[in-house]
Amino acid sequence: MTPLEPTPWTRRREALLLGACVAVYLVLAGIRAWDHTHPDYDDVGFLDLANQVRDMGGPVALFQALFTGAWTEDNRNPLYLAVLSLVAGIGVPPATGVVPDAASFTVAGLRPPIVWKPIPFGARRKAEMAAYSKRHYGQHSWRLRDPKVIIEHYTDGTT
Repeated sequence: MTPLEPTPWTRRREALLLGACVAVYLVLAGIRAWDHTHPDYDDVGFLDLANQVRDMGGPVALFQALFTGAWTEDNRNPLYLAVLSLVAGIGVPPATGVVPDAASFTVAGLRPPIVWKPIPFGARRKAEMAAYSKRHYGQHSWRLRDPKVIIEHYTDGTT
């Protein structure tokens, strides 16, 4: 055995340490899931991906997809998704006014209605938009043609 090759004890210690880390993570993820009984912030995105993982075949399919490169989501922890996929529900929130637990939500049931509230565009605003479009996209037009994303900026405050 060379000095660079790990001893069996080192491998066993690494396996135990890895197992302990996974166990701690599962406990902490369980505590977080217990404390957060309804989706907020990015939880909806996690639930959506957890539902996709469940539909793929669960945690085993997720780990296979990770190792084959088929799973390309890189913004969320796959271990959390794997655990969440075990309890992610397939129903939609009931219309009873009672808030169900996070496991019974799906993203389709959480989508808000789309409301058409156009921004008033006078001649001055159209000229500003056309100039912006010319500077950034090379087209002098105030109309959005085939937009990919529209972002509404919202500021909430007391003043």
